[in-house]
Amino acid sequence: MITLIEHRRDTSLLLAEEIPATMEGRIRVNIANAMAAAAATFAQDVQLEYIRNALRTFTATFFQSPGRFNLLEVDGRRVLLDYCHNVAGLESMADFVKRMDADRTIAMIALPGDRSDADISAFGRLAASTFDEIVIREDANPRGRKRGEVAELLVEAIAAGGQNGDAVKVVLDEIEAARAAIARAERNDLVILMADKPALVFEQLTGRTS
Repeated sequence: MITLIEHRRDTSLLLAEEIPATMEGRIRVNIANAMAAAAATFAQDVQLEYIRNALRTFTATFFQSPGRFNLLEVDGRRVLLDYCHNVAGLESMADFVKRMDADRTIAMIALPGDRSDADISAFGRLAASTFDEIVIREDANPRGRKRGEVAELLVEAIAAGGQNGDAVKVVLDEIEAARAAIARAERNDLVILMADKPALVFEQLTGRTS
């Protein structure tokens, strides 16, 4: 229950699972976002029913929140499209994955080139412990790195985290990597696509425009 506390008065707002953007409470980071939004609007004297209605109608679909936990169906597979670009974001993603009860998880991952080697290493190690299979792509703009450099660092970090061999594949092009990740999935698996250009990936995979 999301509860507003003002002085000594507690006001129950709504259950977290009633907020579509939390996917029945599975996306914990969006529960935190909802709490922050509720607190900010309550402080501006917005009526409680307006706050409740806004939270009940805000979803994590591509059209309301592009690139933020967008759950799609592509070729009969569950596919999550998200712009996850740092270790904190991957920690939230890892928590979400645990709550999804998928047979396996296959992820397309990458990091911007302006991240430190230490951050890239931490990201890769966490990805290794989170996903069953990994496809590594690279941003179109390497941000000062050589082409393929970030991917190489991720491969090393993932191997250090216990994943290597056939479970890890490098496909630098984003769209090709997304298709490669989906092709590895079975019906009860979950595919995570960490996209640099979510609108382009969405259009290419679904045939719909944003």
